[in-house]
Amino acid sequence: MIALIGSGYCKMHCDDCTRVGNLVSDEIILPSNIQTEVDMILDAVCSAAPADSDCENKLPGFWQELAQVLFSREFGWFAPQWICVDECAAEDIFTRNLCDDCVDKLNARNTEMGAEESIIIIMEALNNGGWCEATYPDAIDSCMAGVELLLPIAFPIFAADNSWTPTFCDLIIGC
Repeated sequence: MIALIGSGYCKMHCDDCTRVGNLVSDEIILPSNIQTEVDMILDAVCSAAPADSDCENKLPGFWQELAQVLFSREFGWFAPQWICVDECAAEDIFTRNLCDDCVDKLNARNTEMGAEESIIIIMEALNNGGWCEATYPDAIDSCMAGVELLLPIAFPIFAADNSWTPTFCDLIIGC
């Protein structure tokens, strides 16, 4: 009976959610995963880029730099401060690690990446936060144009693929 009562309230602990957010952030920026991400977006982004942009050669390095900011543990897309708001706001005695919560949380956050509002917020943060000035001081205009071309194409591609979340949660939580 107690198991049935508690089962309706099963959610990840704040610490568990934080661990998931940090680990997915770390995984996304591993070199092998950066290459997978580039493979996912290269054709779509470069087909929309100006013909003289040398997109096929420049996109991998540009994405490597940009991904470090977009997916950092501190401020990135899956950072605990964004993904764990509910879990860290209020804990209760019935919370526990639950694989479905992990998958649901990551799927929702990943899918939200494709929303136009999300893309606009990220582009504004990058442009207003000085990322191009700090990372590409000799090519600020090209960098800003790259961000404006890349994110509206790449984020919906990433958002459409939640196939990785069950495996990731299984490895992290041990479902």
